[in-house]
Amino acid sequence: MQVASHGTSWVGRRDDHLIWRLAPEEPGFTGIGVGGAGFIKGNSAENVERCLMSLLEWDIHDYKSIELIGRAQVDKRWAYALRFTPQQGNPQVRYYDMENHLMVRMDQLLHYRMAKDLPEKAYAVASYFRNYRQLGTLKLPYEIVISHDPELVFELTHVKYGEEIPDSAFHD
Repeated sequence: MQVASHGTSWVGRRDDHLIWRLAPEEPGFTGIGVGGAGFIKGNSAENVERCLMSLLEWDIHDYKSIELIGRAQVDKRWAYALRFTPQQGNPQVRYYDMENHLMVRMDQLLHYRMAKDLPEKAYAVASYFRNYRQLGTLKLPYEIVISHDPELVFELTHVKYGEEIPDSAFHD
């Protein structure tokens, strides 16, 4: 994902581990205020990366539990609602289309501080995954819509499949 004035980040898998890194010139998005370098229209880049990472997750050991909590209509189609409760942090509710089993929505709670010495606040965000296309053996959404005021739309314009990313692109 490359976002103008917000740096570049990568998400993917290496040696059976999910990875995501910010470009070396970015110090990271943690501990920033709303509207800072890690925010786009009031929404954090971390949230967008979490959406992308959720599509690539294969290992469920980071979760205390995954529960089927019901069903709901998402974009006029029925979907299963599953609550993913991580070992640390807030649960997410993910919705999977009942016919094709693709993730179509994810609800999260985002935390932020307006300044370092002010109390933390939180707000709920729903992310919609649309326009799935085949990419090799995977189907990926080419559109992620984050329904926050204002709505934020991320469109995938091109994907490089099976291409090596040099280790120099990542930092710890």
